[in-house]
Amino acid sequence: MIEEVVPEHRESFMSFDKFDRRLDTFFAEFLLEKGFESLWRVFTLIFCLSHGQSAIEREFKTNKEFITENQSEGSLKSLRIIQDYMMSNEVQANNLPITREMVKSVKSARSRYVEFQTESLKSKVDTRKDLKRKAVCSEIEEVRKKKQYLQTSINALIKDADELALKAETTSDFQALGRSNDLRKLANSKKEEVEECIQMEQSLVLRKDSVV
Repeated sequence: MIEEVVPEHRESFMSFDKFDRRLDTFFAEFLLEKGFESLWRVFTLIFCLSHGQSAIEREFKTNKEFITENQSEGSLKSLRIIQDYMMSNEVQANNLPITREMVKSVKSARSRYVEFQTESLKSKVDTRKDLKRKAVCSEIEEVRKKKQYLQTSINALIKDADELALKAETTSDFQALGRSNDLRKLANSKKEEVEECIQMEQSLVLRKDSVV
């Protein structure tokens, strides 16, 4: 059946461009026009079949041909864009027209390269600064959490010490008074830790602000 379609439309088949038309719509135009619905159903099944990883493998092979030592990702992308354009437009390297815009672009290539290098360096420096600031901010957050925990513990210790002192005063319980004094001593030691956290937090804030 396909032999009946191709000869009649040989010119269309010879000039078929995969970059311009989809293969399924191309065959549908001829098969459905001639009433080959059964054959068209076979083609639709074929079009739905997986073609494996051949397309991806071709892309890797093409990339491998372009890759050179110390090549940046941007250079590889640029080469692929050029290559894809030439393939889709059937342009050969020796027939590529040299336009005035291309000459102008080549002349300013050095200045664009210097500008790109400057921006890249600035971006790296900014990234390094951001990482340093994030690290210091993380330390500040940890110190603040510790300070908050200590303050909560101090408040609980003082509350318990006050309750024991009141009990000792009302019942003449000297053991309760002793425990109350011990809790106040522990609270005072934790207050010293809070002061250390405050000093550390201030130091870290200064360090964050001075990151260069």
